[in-house]
Formats: sequence, C-alpha cells, structure tokens
Amino acid sequence: MEKTLDAGASMKIRLDILFGSDEALGVLFIGDEDGRIYGPDDPVPEDAAVHSVLPDGASATCCTNYAIRVVRDLYPAPAQVVGFSNTENPQSRVAREKIHPGGHDFAVLAGRYLVDPWIRLVALAADQIVYDLVDPADAARVRDLYGPVECWTVNKTATEEAARAAKGSGRSQEPSKLKQGTAHNSASCDTNHERS
Repeated sequence: MEKTLDAGASMKIRLDILFGSDEALGVLFIGDEDGRIYGPDDPVPEDAAVHSVLPDGASATCCTNYAIRVVRDLYPAPAQVVGFSNTENPQSRVAREKIHPGGHDFAVLAGRYLVDPWIRLVALAADQIVYDLVDPADAARVRDLYGPVECWTVNKTATEEAARAAKGSGRSQEPSKLKQGTAHNSASCDTNHERS
C-alpha cells in the first residue's frame, strides 16, 4: 500500500529539500588567508581558517540573511522575513537560552510555514528547519523555540530586499503582492528588534 502525504507534510518536505542543508542553499566556504573557495564537495583542511557565505556573498552566519534567502527563493509566493526582539519575547527559547543575542529573524510562507535554516545549520539549536503552524505538534515546538506569534513582527526592509533581489534575478511579480498579515503588533511586542 502506497502512503500518501497530506498537503502540509508534502510542503514541509519540499521546503526542507530546498533549504535544509548548506548544499541546498549554496553555502560556500572561503579561505581567510588565501581566498580559496571551497564548494560543498570540497574538503576543507582542518587547520584552514574559513568563513561561510551565501551565493549572493552575504554572510552565512547571519539569521536575517538566511531569511532573506528563503523569501527571495520563494518569491513571488507570499513569504516574509519575520522576527522578534529577545527583550520583547523573553519566553522564546531563543531568548531564554541566549541562542541569538538581541533577536532573531526567520521566514514565514503564506502565514503557515515557518522556515529557518539558521536555527539548525548555524545555531545547531533545533532538529527542524520547517514548521507547519497549523500542525499542533509543530505549533507547540514553535511556541517554545520562537515564543508567541503575537511577539513576531514583519521585517519589512528585509522582505522588500528579498523581493528586489528576486526581481533582479528575472522574477516579475511586484513586491506589493507580498502578504503583510502574518505578524502581530501588540503593546508587549516591539517592532524595533536588533538585527543580526
């Protein structure tokens, strides 16, 4: 008997394939001393000092850059860069365990799928990269790791940057088509969180 996946599980699998590894994201490692570029299949010497970059040259240690990459690659789908300040979202595990100083950014697709390669690939703080916000088990994990949705805000600057980058790569839909309703403002959730 063939097992079929529901639409949510199928989308999670597809998003994990697209964003679930350094290779999928095109992360490169560059030698600090010689500028040598190490691709995903190139062995990096143990004593080599390297830094990692995304294909556009942005740092591959910055959560906002990962979120921009996800939104750019999903464009024109309704995806946004979303985040929070640790001081305004102290109940999140990101803040409680000081996983990231100041705050944290990630991508949200269609108000349903949270996509965060940084949390697993860089911070090594989670086993998942994609969470389905309507799945009760995922929603509980998200509430613990990212805090209440009410404390998240859309990073409009980063979302617009992703849309511009996507347009520059030949995609044609206008940035104004991006959905702007996934994050909530409340008195306890400030929109001015620090960005990494």
